Amino acid sequence: MLENDNDHPFQLQYDGEVGDFDYKGIEPNKARRKGPMKGLNPLYELVSSKQHQDIVRRNNYMPGQFEIWNSKPTGGNNKYWGGDYDLDNDGINEYVVRRGDEHGPIVAVNGYTTKQSDWLARRKFYEKYPDRENRKGKTVNSFMRDEYFNPTYDETGLKINKWAINPETDEEFIKYHKMYNFHAPGPLSPFRAIGQLIVYPAIKTAFLQIANGNEKLAKYVRKVVVEKYGIKAYESTVLSGIYNQLVRDPVLNKIQGKLEQLKQDYLTIKRATKGSSFNPNFENVQSADYKEFERWLFAKKEIKELVKNYVQTMLLTQKEQLKNSLISSIVQKLTSDIENLKQAATELLQNDLQKLHAQYE
Repeated sequence: MLENDNDHPFQLQYDGEVGDFDYKGIEPNKARRKGPMKGLNPLYELVSSKQHQDIVRRNNYMPGQFEIWNSKPTGGNNKYWGGDYDLDNDGINEYVVRRGDEHGPIVAVNGYTTKQSDWLARRKFYEKYPDRENRKGKTVNSFMRDEYFNPTYDETGLKINKWAINPETDEEFIKYHKMYNFHAPGPLSPFRAIGQLIVYPAIKTAFLQIANGNEKLAKYVRKVVVEKYGIKAYESTVLSGIYNQLVRDPVLNKIQGKLEQLKQDYLTIKRATKGSSFNPNFENVQSADYKEFERWLFAKKEIKELVKNYVQTMLLTQKEQLKNSLISSIVQKLTSDIENLKQAATELLQNDLQKLHAQYE
C-alpha cells in the first residue's frame, strides 16, 4: 500500500514562502441560524422561473444507500436523518431525509430532491444540438464550458485570460445567474492545477519511461501498479499526498498562531445550527471532526486567497523542476517496490492479446 498523507513516499522540495495571513474573525451574520430549505411546493412552483429549481432523484437519499453515505465523513457526515414518515397522511409512509434530526427541514422524499435549475443553459444546448446523434459525447456542462464560454487559461490555470463570452459582461448571465446555473467555468482550483500541471503528467511520463516509450505497455504498467497497491485511483492518491506536502502543511504552519481563534470561530458558527452541545474532537488531527474543521478552514476566503497566491508562484517558478523530480521519484519507487515491473506488464499485455486473438479463431 502507499503510505498515508503524512508519510508520503514522494518527497518534493519547494522553498517558496507562504504569504501573510490577515484574519479579522468571523462576520456577525455568519453565526446566525440558516432558514429551512424550500418546502414541498407543487411541481409548477418548483420548476417555474419563480423558484427556478429542478427535481432530481439522488441515490444517496435512497433507503439503504443513505445510511452508508451519511456515515462517511466525505458524504453526509452524520448531518442528516433518514426514515419512514407519512407526510400526506394517506396511511403510506414516504422515505424522508431531513437535515439534522427527525425534526429538521426536509431535504428529500423517496429519493427526490431539488437543485438549482440549469434551464437556460440546457435550452441553449438543445437549440444548438436538437438531434440526439449530434449530442453524443457532449453534456450541457461541457457545451457551456468548451463552446459557449470557452475560456483561455494562463500557464498556471489559476487565471482566465480570455473568454468567447465573458460572464462578467454577458447581459443574460448578469441578469439570471443568481437564479439559474449557467455551468460557467472558473479558474482551476490550486488542487486541480497541481494535479493537471505536475502530478498527472509526471505519473503518465513515469509509466511511459518504465515501458520504454511504449504507450500501450505503459497502460499495463499502470494496471500492475494498481493491483500491487490495491488503489484504483492511484493518480488521485498521489495528488492528495503531494498537495498536502506542498500546500496544506506549509499553510497550516503559517497560520499556526491564528489556529485557536479559527477553532473558536468554527465552534461559534457550528453551534448556531447544531446546538450548544456540539463539541468536536480537535485533539486527534486524523479524526473525522478535525478533517471537517480543515475542510471549513480551507474553504474560507482568506485561506483560499493565501493558497492561490502561494500555488501560483510555485507553478510560475518551479513547475518543471517539481514535475521532473516527481517523475524520478515515481520511477525509483515503483521499480523498487515491484520486482520486474516492466516484465509483469509485458506478460499481462501478451495475455490480453492472446485472449483477444483466441476470440477470433
